[in-house]
Amino acid sequence: MISSGWRKARIGEIAEVKGGKRLPAGYYLQATPTHRPYIRVADMRVGGVDQSDIKYVPEGAISRIQNYRIYKDDIFISVAGTLGIVGRVPISLDGANLTENADRLTNIKCDVAYLMYALQSNPIQDEIDSIRTVGAQPKLALSRIRSFEILMPSDQAEQSRVSRALSDTDDLIESLERLISKKKAIKQGMMQELLTGRTRLSGFTEPWTNIVLGDVARFGKGSGLPKSALTSSGFTPCIHYGELFTHYGPEIIHVTSRTNLTDRMVVSEDFDVLMPTSDVTPRGLAKASSIHERGVVLGGDIMIIRPDKGRAHGPFLAHAIRHDANQVLQFVRGSTVYHLYAADMQNFTLAIPSVEEQRVIAQVLRDADYEIDTLHRRLESARNIKQGMMQELLTGRTRLPVEEVSS
Repeated sequence: MISSGWRKARIGEIAEVKGGKRLPAGYYLQATPTHRPYIRVADMRVGGVDQSDIKYVPEGAISRIQNYRIYKDDIFISVAGTLGIVGRVPISLDGANLTENADRLTNIKCDVAYLMYALQSNPIQDEIDSIRTVGAQPKLALSRIRSFEILMPSDQAEQSRVSRALSDTDDLIESLERLISKKKAIKQGMMQELLTGRTRLSGFTEPWTNIVLGDVARFGKGSGLPKSALTSSGFTPCIHYGELFTHYGPEIIHVTSRTNLTDRMVVSEDFDVLMPTSDVTPRGLAKASSIHERGVVLGGDIMIIRPDKGRAHGPFLAHAIRHDANQVLQFVRGSTVYHLYAADMQNFTLAIPSVEEQRVIAQVLRDADYEIDTLHRRLESARNIKQGMMQELLTGRTRLPVEEVSS
């Protein structure tokens, strides 16, 4: 059912679809600015363009690709490589050249932002997904884009109301993303200061001590626990080594996986430090997580660092190890699959304060992580709200009231 005052429209009926263009043979993009920026698929983000690494067309090539430019009132859509990224260019890139791996919609006969959101919606993206599965290097053809069908209000004023509502949600999402980036940068600075003793917290004046990790901790390893043994209905909490890469940060406060295995299992003590011991990339092994809970089953390929609680605090050690990833990489061995051994990690060196100061530093960093996690949850909620709004507003199932003009 199509809502009253709404209609179906093919993209080819409401816009012209034109391709981009690669540089002429013998010319290469350059970092040195010219008066003609060049937008690649790598620069494209949903809704807009990341300008942090924009490249430029050499002066000698500008006239030869003059007709393959994109403007602020156009829409881009990536058609090769990563398919279906849809957005608009900022005013600062108005008139930039467009890669041959993207097309532009121009001479648009409806609200431009409405069309952009319609192309980002699930029905269109699902259709693009069907193309991604065909062949090793699928290409989104001009004719296919022209044939896409969208629902739209016949009244352009209603189109604008819908696009403004979705734009407000985008503004919220972007503000949260910026705030998360800022908080992460602040936390990184805090780690640099607090984990090295450059900045001391109030009340602590005792000097730090240089130690070797093997002098303040015992080392062990987990056992067994294949992925098939993980179950949501299991009665024993557990950690599979793969979760140290994907699921847990410097501190493990809540364990999410369960298992029913009991025979010959290795279990945690509170504030053990866990590290993965094998990965396909060396940097993946520079991960350390301190678990707060005892009695958790620890799977194979997990190194267990059990600190002497009178000298070292697990969460502080986990943060310190992550902060000095380059030192961990010196201990990594292998070529195709990389390994980290306890005999080597015992030689990890660091400076530590008193246990009490370690606890307070870890708490400060934990609070920073909690704030960032809270912002991530808000961001995820905002994205879900936007997705729900798109499903309602771009189909006419929910209609926005006409805005009253105050006298």
